[in-house]
Amino acid sequence: MSDNTSRHGNSLSFIEITALILFSAVMLFLISQVFIQAYNYQNNDEDISTSRTMLERAIGTGENDGSSEEISTHSTQPDAKSNLTDANSEPDDSTENALEQTPASQISNSRSSSQNTKPIVTPALRSAEIEARQKALDELCMSIHAKLGSVDLQECMSANLNHSGAVSNQNRPLAFRDFYTAGKREKTRIMLIGGIHGDEFSGVSIAFKWLHKLAKTYAANNENSENASANDFHWRVIPVLNPDGLLQPDGQSTRMNANAVDLNRNFPTPDWDELAHKFWKEKRYSDKRRYPGPASGSENETQWIVSQFDEFKPHAVISIHAPYGIVDADGPIEPPPNVGPLQLKLLGTYPGSMGRYVGVYKNLSMLTVELKHAGIMPSEKDIDHIWTDILDWIDNKVVAAANAGQDPSLQAIRHEINGSVKEQVFDKKAGD
Repeated sequence: MSDNTSRHGNSLSFIEITALILFSAVMLFLISQVFIQAYNYQNNDEDISTSRTMLERAIGTGENDGSSEEISTHSTQPDAKSNLTDANSEPDDSTENALEQTPASQISNSRSSSQNTKPIVTPALRSAEIEARQKALDELCMSIHAKLGSVDLQECMSANLNHSGAVSNQNRPLAFRDFYTAGKREKTRIMLIGGIHGDEFSGVSIAFKWLHKLAKTYAANNENSENASANDFHWRVIPVLNPDGLLQPDGQSTRMNANAVDLNRNFPTPDWDELAHKFWKEKRYSDKRRYPGPASGSENETQWIVSQFDEFKPHAVISIHAPYGIVDADGPIEPPPNVGPLQLKLLGTYPGSMGRYVGVYKNLSMLTVELKHAGIMPSEKDIDHIWTDILDWIDNKVVAAANAGQDPSLQAIRHEINGSVKEQVFDKKAGD
């Protein structure tokens, strides 16, 4: 009895052990499945996170790392078609990058101002800006030619004018052209300005003719030409400073700009606040054609040309006007007795005029060439005679002053304009 019982007990113990082993195996299998599921879940989450990061980078939702290049709206794009040298192509101590003026537009791809990220510029956007500026220059040439038959369309479009980046009040480009001998920068710098008054057509036309003459001289580099002395200077030519006044609709060109301001009364002379409106009312009887503006330097065109004086630092400025048939002069250098048929007559200056700003406040030499007619061109002989006399004056007087160390740094002379300046004689017929 006892033996059977013992065997039965041993048999039960074996069954229990077997069941326990099976139970343990099942539990181990279940536990392993839990760990496998947890491991797969973790890897899947990492894959999702990685995918999200890659997607953010692809669409640009992350912060800009600061490496994207910002296009400067203060620079001038060099003209690829030009076979002449531009001042912008190789900066030096005397001439900084032009076009640090009022921007025509700013191309950016910034997502939000609140993100404070730099604008993104692509080659396509650069190309679009260059094309837009060139188109604006071409349209300017076409408009000027349509207005003035004396300005040849092809000569204007092939003049390789530079878009300064600044524009007039009606969004026309303020353009210029530099000329100097390739490989060097001449010590004597001359600025030639036409068209400060939109209704003085001959002044714009002559400026373009002289620009074309300079282009031929510098392109040929012909030292035996009659204009060879022009090669010794660094020129900046601004053929039309007031394009809006010239190109008003319906042929109604005006002396003033689009804001009805006489740019030649808007320069920021130190006495402007005190005297500009006073002289306008007392000397010009509030003539609308000579309105000095709401404030000194209030106009786009004025601000830009002032910045050109500061940057280019000319030794002499030549401004072309009409129709008084004289040559006027301001500044420290002895003026010529005549240029071509135009005899010297000193007219004095007005508060806010270019003559007072350049010749008195900045103490630089300035010639105001007053052609005889605003709407009639001088003869070719007279045009050439005026030009060669101007070159002779620069050769004989301006170069000597530059070599003697005349400071063209455009710092205010001595102190603000004193009472003696205010007492200059003013000619009511002056066309400045």
